[in-house]
Amino acid sequence: MNVSKSHRNNIRKALWDACDLVLNIRGIGWSWSCSRFTRYGPPQSRAKFLSKTLARIACYALAADVAVEIALTILPATTGPMTILDANLPFPQQLFHASILSAIYIWVIYFMLDLYYHSLAFCFVAVLCHNPEQWPPLFDDPWRSTSLGDFWGRRWHQLLRDYVVSLGSQPLTACLTKLRSPVPATTSTTTATGQGSANVGRRKRSALSVLAAFVVSGVLHDIAFRSMRRGGEPMQMIFFVMQGVGVVLERAFSERWVHARLKSPWYRVMGRVWTFSWLLVWGIPFVEANTRAGLFRIALFPEPLKPLRIVHTVWDVLRFL
Repeated sequence: MNVSKSHRNNIRKALWDACDLVLNIRGIGWSWSCSRFTRYGPPQSRAKFLSKTLARIACYALAADVAVEIALTILPATTGPMTILDANLPFPQQLFHASILSAIYIWVIYFMLDLYYHSLAFCFVAVLCHNPEQWPPLFDDPWRSTSLGDFWGRRWHQLLRDYVVSLGSQPLTACLTKLRSPVPATTSTTTATGQGSANVGRRKRSALSVLAAFVVSGVLHDIAFRSMRRGGEPMQMIFFVMQGVGVVLERAFSERWVHARLKSPWYRVMGRVWTFSWLLVWGIPFVEANTRAGLFRIALFPEPLKPLRIVHTVWDVLRFL
């Protein structure tokens, strides 16, 4: 059977697009994507992108290995399940110790996600000739967040954004919009009252859609934990729900104090204090639940390929040269 060249090209393009849809979680380059992402800056050559990506891979791997070793060193000694709460310390010191371990845990997640992402970027750009612009940064400096909405909606990775919006926010918003009763508007008074009620209704729908998105995020993370046989802890779900509650609370606050917020020179400082305080308050029990589930026991790298071990080996070789 004779197959035209254009037909073969169409088949090849369809297969390529299917592969991209499977692997391109954020939908970069597709019209259905609602993900937000930053750029590295001006367009760069493939060689420059690959060299920088390779350097990032090495740095993230080493940083993750160092962070895990530090955490294992300072984890409380116990004969039972692992824990970040040292019962032998006074409560203030216990809380400070748990805060440090929680921060290390989050940094490990950050390093490992960036490591996996840049490893894939290197392979796809080097082997499959992807354009470097198809692999923008995974994170946008989350430590610079000035609100929970800024942290979760822009600066933390947006890999699951399309899922939580399409499975949580959009269906709930559509249902609430259809269920709400029409507002009568026969006089100016009733019109004003109706508009006020509509605004309240909009705020409620917005708050519920945010909570729905975080519930879906919690479910997806719970599935991931269970797939590693490290799930089943209620706090693994509660953490994400409470992040949604925090976003709703700060939105309600900002609506009331928007003018003062914009004029205050302390806005960024107070925003960061609020953001990371809320993350820490719910992050400590979240990390404690994951620690009890054994996530600190998971080997990030095979023993012969541990970055610290490789660095020590290279250092020993250089010493005897």
